[in-house]
Amino acid sequence: MTPTALDIVTARRFGPLTAVVVATLGLSGCNGCSEDKPYTPFGVASDSSASGGASSAPSASDSAAAPKRFASRASETAPKGAKKWQLAGVEISAPAGTQFERGLAADFDLDSKLDRVAWVTPVKRELGSVPALWYFPSGGKAKLLTKLPSYVPAGTDCKYRTALIQTGKQTVTLDVTADCRSKYVERSPARSVVVLAPAAGRTVAELRVALPAAGERIDVDVSSDDRDGDGRDDVLAGITVTAGGVGARADIGYYDRPAGLSRDNTLPRASFARVANAALASARAKSSAAKVPAKVEALRRLWTSLCRESQSARVFDETGVALSCVAGDALQRATVAEVRSLAKAADVLGAHGARSRANWFGAPLSAANKQALAKELGRLVTERSVTKTVVKGSPVQGAGTPRYSPLAFETDGALLLQEPRAILRIGKQGDATDVSDEIERWDLTITDDGGQRWTGIGFPCNKPYVTLGIDTQTGAHADAIETKLLAPRPASCETHGGIVPRLTPLRWSAAGLDVLVDGYRTLTERGTLDGGPAPLGSALSQDGKRLAIRFEDGLLVLGGAKPELWRPLPSNASECVVSAIGDRAACVVGTGAALFAPKS
Repeated sequence: MTPTALDIVTARRFGPLTAVVVATLGLSGCNGCSEDKPYTPFGVASDSSASGGASSAPSASDSAAAPKRFASRASETAPKGAKKWQLAGVEISAPAGTQFERGLAADFDLDSKLDRVAWVTPVKRELGSVPALWYFPSGGKAKLLTKLPSYVPAGTDCKYRTALIQTGKQTVTLDVTADCRSKYVERSPARSVVVLAPAAGRTVAELRVALPAAGERIDVDVSSDDRDGDGRDDVLAGITVTAGGVGARADIGYYDRPAGLSRDNTLPRASFARVANAALASARAKSSAAKVPAKVEALRRLWTSLCRESQSARVFDETGVALSCVAGDALQRATVAEVRSLAKAADVLGAHGARSRANWFGAPLSAANKQALAKELGRLVTERSVTKTVVKGSPVQGAGTPRYSPLAFETDGALLLQEPRAILRIGKQGDATDVSDEIERWDLTITDDGGQRWTGIGFPCNKPYVTLGIDTQTGAHADAIETKLLAPRPASCETHGGIVPRLTPLRWSAAGLDVLVDGYRTLTERGTLDGGPAPLGSALSQDGKRLAIRFEDGLLVLGGAKPELWRPLPSNASECVVSAIGDRAACVVGTGAALFAPKS
């Protein structure tokens, strides 16, 4: 379909790639590194478990609708060390000092005669000798099309995976990835995807791609059909990010015009919208709702790696600038789908947590969506109006790091309050008795048996997951604990996103550090209450059978016959605890404390 003026944003003209001289060079033919298979452009995986086609591609319902494409043709592999090569019945000769690795024949200039393109590599590792793509026109002299771009790492420890494919009548796509033993600078390009018009001797479009984040895979596939019927091949690049076998795809489109390359501004926005809308549809049915959180996570990973707005992109244009996606509405709808799917599964804590983290990915919920989700979540709980009793006492104030609450219920239901110099037992009417001689002060720091201490959380810029900061007994930094909760974006790579999550410690046992990060439980995602003992000051009751966690609309109390939402609570209520029988809760309120009990 021919685009309208409103569909196109004119971008900078793509200039031809220039020759590159690499100071430190370690190149070989590396035929074993190339992709000898029917054209499915390879992705780059961050570990061996994600490579080799092990991860499944997203379904059609999760992806932008694929337009009718030119039937791509993979290149042929040259005989090892070949300096002359019979390609499609015609012998071609490699430039001096090089050998053929792969090539293909096609009528690129549309004169009804076969032309040839070939990727050549240096015979010897010499300064200034780099792999290159050459064009062998029918009846004409060979011409250099492009050399290995300077931004692709080069060194003695690097090998290259190369795919050369005819992706349009007049165009080929050259896809080169550097595999080096030495570490890359995070999010720096290690891969070049270039679409070239051999007969015209020019580059049509180019993408730079960094290696994926840990545990993820980035696939790029290219079609260079003439999409608008003007006789010039255009470019459609599909970017798929996959983790754990679940992926999401978005398309980037360009139109090749005499005045320059024009980006299709309906993409990738339309791709994100389709994934989000498919997730919303799946969330309505119990049979499909269980798969929605993973699909939403895949969409967020895609946005994180592809889009400038995430501030952690790994895909860039020909100048190294990240691409704008304008996907905010889709991300918001994806959050709505996630919350609804968890509600459909009766995962009350998970649904409340997903709603609480709605602003983690660049698109806070609108007032209308907040209201709609509050109504849906209201069906999962019994709402209880509470009475508030101000407590006589001044709990120990925090120092900015996570801690257990200075409030704790004893097994018989009495409330203890830890002051700086005393322990008080609080009666049901809020009166206080000093029991410092009877009750030992409990440690508010969250520590394990070896004295390690939880100090806070991290939102890594170049890694996908939230981390838990740990200090040793001596105060030195220990290795952070990585959770399975995606870190909020925009990331802290350029500026900090300003997300301040509510941290709720439960316990640190042999099973690990068990905490809630805006409702996400680090050890058991579904927030099951296993009845294990919990320390004084935990949001779990001492017997581990009840849990109280503060959310924006009230105190969620789990462990009874049905989940309960206690309200109203003061806006500054925090560090809440609950009794073992669930008849009372207590929270720090400002510099004081208060008891809350449901009305009968």
